[in-house]
Amino acid sequence: MEKRAETDRDIDNCIWSDEWWLEGDEAWFIGMDINAVFHYDFATNQCSLVARIPQNKLQAYRKYSRCIKNGNEIYCIPYNQKNIWVYFLEEKLWKELVLDNCGKKSLMCMKYLKKDDSLYIISHGLNQIIEVDLKNKVIRDYYDIPLEETEEIGINSIIDNRIYIISFSNTKIYQFDCVTKEFEKEELPYINDQMFTVYYHEGKYWLSGKKKKVYTWDKQKKELKVLEQFPPNFGFYNFEGKYSETVNYETSECENHIFVDIISVGNYMWCIPYQANNIIRIDIKTFEMFSFEIEGEDETQPELDNRAVKYKYLVEYIRENRYIGLYSIKNEQIIEIDCKELSWKRLQYKLDDSYFKLFEGNPLFENRKMSGFLFCRKRNIIDVQEADNTAKSIGSKIYYTMKESKD
Repeated sequence: MEKRAETDRDIDNCIWSDEWWLEGDEAWFIGMDINAVFHYDFATNQCSLVARIPQNKLQAYRKYSRCIKNGNEIYCIPYNQKNIWVYFLEEKLWKELVLDNCGKKSLMCMKYLKKDDSLYIISHGLNQIIEVDLKNKVIRDYYDIPLEETEEIGINSIIDNRIYIISFSNTKIYQFDCVTKEFEKEELPYINDQMFTVYYHEGKYWLSGKKKKVYTWDKQKKELKVLEQFPPNFGFYNFEGKYSETVNYETSECENHIFVDIISVGNYMWCIPYQANNIIRIDIKTFEMFSFEIEGEDETQPELDNRAVKYKYLVEYIRENRYIGLYSIKNEQIIEIDCKELSWKRLQYKLDDSYFKLFEGNPLFENRKMSGFLFCRKRNIIDVQEADNTAKSIGSKIYYTMKESKD
């Protein structure tokens, strides 16, 4: 079992969130089911409200998934919404950037790349890359990912000036060059698996899907390697109710994808579980595979049965090419892995009064976990309109909006 950092101790639940934007010892993020931007200080472990996102219910699932900071501006990236909101930190004002061609589908914007004065956002709903002009605060262009009609895309990776996009349906990788604004398609040898993650590192693609395998593809040598020597304690959780046991160690294929992401930190590739039971680290040079276990993260079958979302972790951040921050769905806590010392800790997370003021008068507040996960589980049977109206009166004191010029 990996070492537990001495500073670790029991803490309250953290805000459920997607990927964080980091600058030095500071981070910005959006609540998964709280439509607001938050700021976290690694030095003080203090978390505070920045602003509530306009024209959205306070509590609704994944309207905006991520944010990026550009100088004194925060760009809120939509998931189940149709526009981008920009918040001006000094003026405490909002501006709306309206997106085209998104009336019929959820945008499902996830990964992004900030380069110079442009922000590139990958929309899974539109199968496009959206370019935002950060200087003039307008949408600059849309780039269609050249997929075949039946293709869908999985989790992407961003390396230097390139965006790498994996196809669900075929063993293809689409590369978008943010300098030339052109796509390049690379077809790999046939792999009998449904690919979900891709990561590019030092001339090799690292891929995973539903099977108990990790694949590497050497671009220059045109060589495919299949890694399947997993530790004996590695298996798949019974999220879907298809196994007779809580963890199935014998099956070779998961009901869903085994990893939510593969990332390179330090000397290892880190495979973060989606429905697998343990984190896997792979030595980049020897390809040896190791389990990385975290105390208190084992699941029980009742927990799996009652889980609103059927996966283990979200990747929140990578910092200093040493630390990986994960959000534990089970414990609703941020776990930070030290990839050099091979240790872990749970962040001591302190919320100031600005967070609690969001929920003043909210009838759900006494019955919800702090991160909103319990709220998400009950959201279809509880009327949240009263809570939302209360929040609007508070939010109106925080912001007013500026519509994008139609010039």
